[in-house]
Amino acid sequence: MLTDTQCRTAKPRDKPYKLSDGKGLYLEIKPNGVKAWRYRFELREGDVAKESIFAIGDYAIAPSGETPEEGQARRGGRKRIAAERAAQEEAEIARERADTASRAGAILKAATEAKAGQTTSGCGLDGKPG
Repeated sequence: MLTDTQCRTAKPRDKPYKLSDGKGLYLEIKPNGVKAWRYRFELREGDVAKESIFAIGDYAIAPSGETPEEGQARRGGRKRIAAERAAQEEAEIARERADTASRAGAILKAATEAKAGQTTSGCGLDGKPG
């Protein structure tokens, strides 16, 4: 498993080289100093295997002169954004459930009216257009 120190201190060489993190993930260090995350994987279909590489992105380095407190605040912002996103997803799920319950109630009401022989105008269950 790679550490942050190993990634930061990796120096460029004459040819590109890799620092393996395990299970296909590695950091590629290029001669121009670019450090990029790559993920090597295999797609199998029957007996045929095709190898691919997914480029994840460049190795991120904290801005120069950033204090530990500023770094925590920057990383804390990501947590806040993730929490907001989770709350939005929960609200969307709640809206979808309420909408489904409302539609189910309308269908149940129409079915009950149809069974009782009452008019169900506009819902299409009486055979007449709404």
